Amino acid sequence: MCNVVIARRSRSNLLILGLSFCFLLSSKIATAKTQSGTQGSRLFELKNMDINNVELPLTTYGKFGQNAAGTAGGIWPKGSGCPYIFGAGMWIGALVGGEKLVTQGYNPMNGRSEFMPGPPEHNADHAANASSHPEDRLYFSTNSTDLAEWPLKDSLGQNIILSDQDVYCLYNDMWQAQHEETKPIGLIVKQLAFAWNAPVNNNIVFIQYAFKNVSSRTLRGMYVGADADMDIGNADNDLVGLDISRSLGYTYTVGQEPGWKYPPPYYVAFRFLQGPKASDTVYVGSLNGWNDPTGAIDTVFPGERLPMTAFKKCTRAVEPSNDNQRYDMLAGYDYTTGAYNPFGDSVDNVPGDKRMIQAAGPFRLAPGEEDTLLVAVMFSNGATGGLDYLRAEGDLAKAMFDAGWLFPGPPPPPELTVTPGDHKVTLTWDNSPENTPDAFYTKMQEIGDTLYLEYDFQGYRVWRSKTGFPGDWTLLGECDKADDIRMLPDELTPIDTAWASPNTGLKYSYVDNSVVNGFTYYYAVTSFDYNTTASPNVAEYTAQECSQGGKGMKTAVPRSEAANYIPPETPVEHTQGAANAVTVRADAKVPTAITGHAYEIRCQETQVNKNNLLPIYSFYIFDVTDGDTPVPVLTIPINTAQGMWTGKVVSPIFDGIEVSADVKVDPNTFGCDSIKVTNDIGTAYPGDSLKVGGFTGGGTEKWAFRGTNFEIRWKYYHGNPDTLTCEVWDIGNNIKVNFDTARVNSWSFNYSSIKPGRDFITGDTALIERNYRKGMYICGCLYYFNKPAANPLPMNWSVHPEDGEIWTVYNSGDKAPGAGNVFRINSKSFKFAGKGNLDNIRVVPNPLLVRNDWECSKDYSRLQFTHLPDECTIRIYTLAGDLIKTIEHKATISGQGVNTAGGTEWWDILTAEGRIPASGIYIYHIESKIGNKIGKFAIIK
Repeated sequence: MCNVVIARRSRSNLLILGLSFCFLLSSKIATAKTQSGTQGSRLFELKNMDINNVELPLTTYGKFGQNAAGTAGGIWPKGSGCPYIFGAGMWIGALVGGEKLVTQGYNPMNGRSEFMPGPPEHNADHAANASSHPEDRLYFSTNSTDLAEWPLKDSLGQNIILSDQDVYCLYNDMWQAQHEETKPIGLIVKQLAFAWNAPVNNNIVFIQYAFKNVSSRTLRGMYVGADADMDIGNADNDLVGLDISRSLGYTYTVGQEPGWKYPPPYYVAFRFLQGPKASDTVYVGSLNGWNDPTGAIDTVFPGERLPMTAFKKCTRAVEPSNDNQRYDMLAGYDYTTGAYNPFGDSVDNVPGDKRMIQAAGPFRLAPGEEDTLLVAVMFSNGATGGLDYLRAEGDLAKAMFDAGWLFPGPPPPPELTVTPGDHKVTLTWDNSPENTPDAFYTKMQEIGDTLYLEYDFQGYRVWRSKTGFPGDWTLLGECDKADDIRMLPDELTPIDTAWASPNTGLKYSYVDNSVVNGFTYYYAVTSFDYNTTASPNVAEYTAQECSQGGKGMKTAVPRSEAANYIPPETPVEHTQGAANAVTVRADAKVPTAITGHAYEIRCQETQVNKNNLLPIYSFYIFDVTDGDTPVPVLTIPINTAQGMWTGKVVSPIFDGIEVSADVKVDPNTFGCDSIKVTNDIGTAYPGDSLKVGGFTGGGTEKWAFRGTNFEIRWKYYHGNPDTLTCEVWDIGNNIKVNFDTARVNSWSFNYSSIKPGRDFITGDTALIERNYRKGMYICGCLYYFNKPAANPLPMNWSVHPEDGEIWTVYNSGDKAPGAGNVFRINSKSFKFAGKGNLDNIRVVPNPLLVRNDWECSKDYSRLQFTHLPDECTIRIYTLAGDLIKTIEHKATISGQGVNTAGGTEWWDILTAEGRIPASGIYIYHIESKIGNKIGKFAIIK
């Protein structure tokens, strides 16, 4: 941590440098404190903007960065006490009646501002009473009172809010007493500062100045810019720099600041994102003036937005002291020599107490005309990446502005369903965040970024709250993709650590068993991503998470099931193909949403994981009752564990069902039992010369071995009896194996020990002499035609297979899933039976002690009847037999297929006439189609 006191000491130590420096310094601090001392009143208000990593003082009079004590207040990182800005503000100049006028938001010589809070018509009132016109204040969008009176509205009267924290104020330069030497220009300024607290932009604050000519004359020769006294820690070791192409000016310190935690270099910068419109053709960087093209680095035509057209620096000893000099600096001139030198101050080699002035112009404003200047205030240090990070921040700020303030954000939350049960709540959600592209991807493509990911979803987190309020959320569990990325946010430890294994795959349901019936619980499932920090082509990645609450938040009250409730059934049977290494389950996660349809889970062709060359098994689900409608796809990336290829995946919830598939394949059990001629046509091939070889590639292709039996169906190649080909069939799954020389999930002839196979073999003598026709490759295994000894020999062509001959390859080992395997779910919907057990009906609590834990207040009592039938009538009597209340109970099904009432019904402890019953014993009678039940309970007040 660093301490702002160090910066104050460094200023005080400068007193020994000489009388002139002493006078300048003491004047600067004293005057600044004099004005800021009035800011306790409404007239000169000062408050901190602090939504993100920047703590930036703002005022109602154009100055920012200086704290209430009149010293450096631009703190970054927030809470560190490390100051970067002693004072800054808008400068705007114009030629008025032959005079050069400049209105200053901040004068670095004395800390004053020439603006007054509010519109011009309030100036006299403010001068007479600083507390008048309380509406002339700083409006924070994060303050409910300010938000209710928010000044910025759209055409429909809705508040215009750009960011996580917007701060608005209005001020003017029309009060003569505020001007030190000259007179007002005639301006109103609407200032909007705004900032976000996302990982990609939490070191940036944006300030927009919308300035309007409220005078009766056209303002000509106008320049607008920002003046800043950027004191980074010690005031006397700063340098300034410039990136002209980015309209980016910065102050920096290269050495370690005493007591600062973070390493150098330290940077603070302004980037011009939008300047005013040019009224004439402006030649930026010209050698001879803005209207001369000689040596210009850019040309801005009338109507186009001006970039930064001048960058000047000052020191404590060399600083403009009047409006003529200030105007010349805004226009790009060295006021001491009169030379036009708009960017000559960008080279800086001598550390000192520096100020920098950035400007854009010239332009004109007619009476009533308005224009804007938009600036990004940015920070960096050695820990974040120094100047490269600063430039990347500027590029991100520009990209956000160009995209209408779009920027990298987290994925949206999934659509969540919560299903209350008996002492449990089941959460289920869809996979929509996984299929939602990052909206900022297009913008990053436009600026040439090759690393930013379009689909960046990485995982889910499950949250619970008893209030639903921000900050009152407990992390239950989290899951992420089964890949090599470990980006789970780690600031909290989930309650359910068993559910939070990293990189084991996505899940779409969670059962919360740590709940009590009758209480309301709030739930949310958030999404987080994995993407670059949006610094163009910088391979640094981070995670962002959507917030709890909002559209993702749902409530549930656990309750008992109905006494006659019959749960749904979701049995799974293996109906087709050969597979014993996969287990498929179907679980009823939202029981009342199950339709009773039949579904088929069809295995697809096995793919290969490009990263580790291991298999990826895929399963497609179809609703066969509804015309073979496809539902979500399952894929299983396989990982090696204890010599096995294992993997598990679950589907998103569909029709209340969650499908899970577990694969466990042991490659060490693979083997070939025999190869036999099963359809001998012509000359029989000697069976004892058919041998199985080994697996290829040192086992890397074993994953393609299916464990099923194959048929090699021989054919003449294009009808030529001297050339053979074949078809290979997986007869366990009844599918044809494709020919492919890639040697994965395919077959080919192994005609050379080093070359890939092909789809035919021949009896040509020349090829025989070259040792071709040794065997064939089928799905991860080599089968040799003739291997009497250690080395395989080519096929004996004199007894080669004939057209139509079939060989059967008998294999053993785990039968892995693959194309042709089908599993079927014959689901049955839940129902309420015509009979049930009423013995479990209870009144809770009994006795009712007013008050109990689930009551909201002492004036609101209630109890529950539990384990009721789905429909019944509850009658409550006194011991004298007087009926005081009748309640009709019916288990209700919500639009999400959730049984919200179940077997529970509430009584608000009020009679039919709305009276509170007395303490005593009461009788209840349950009447239903499955039977009746009589019981009693007590009320104690």
